[in-house]
Amino acid sequence: MGKTKKQRLRHNRVSLLQNRHPSEHLPVYCKQLTMSPLGKQPDERSVMKFGEKIRQLRKSQNLTQKELGDLVGVTFAYLSKVENERLDFGDYPSEELIRKLSAALSSDEDELMLLAKKIPEHIRQRVFERPDAFRKFADLADADIDCLLEEMEKRRRKK
Repeated sequence: MGKTKKQRLRHNRVSLLQNRHPSEHLPVYCKQLTMSPLGKQPDERSVMKFGEKIRQLRKSQNLTQKELGDLVGVTFAYLSKVENERLDFGDYPSEELIRKLSAALSSDEDELMLLAKKIPEHIRQRVFERPDAFRKFADLADADIDCLLEEMEKRRRKK
């Protein structure tokens, strides 16, 4: 015979306290949580590429490649290679240039760093401070992460 709703809720609460599996640490309001297979990457088609983002930001500010290049200290040819993801060395520009681009384009530095597959220092530090939490978070399915983020946003709005 199956468990009643009350039994399932009690089981979920007990499981949250027993530290057995990452999905069991999540709040009951996330209901059926599932773990994603290790190594699963998000759908890359849904994430804008670094070069596309730089082009979008530059155009939104009505800047030419030459004007933006002058602002950040690179040539328009180099900036064209960045936007078209055709750099001669490495896949992305240096962190220093990313910071300059972020400032010149009034954009979120963390977002640009992450698009360039570089971990911002303050995020890297938190990973080292709480590796247990980040390991569990990394194993969650996207739907479960979305659920947690929604709940965090609700709690933030209540404050």
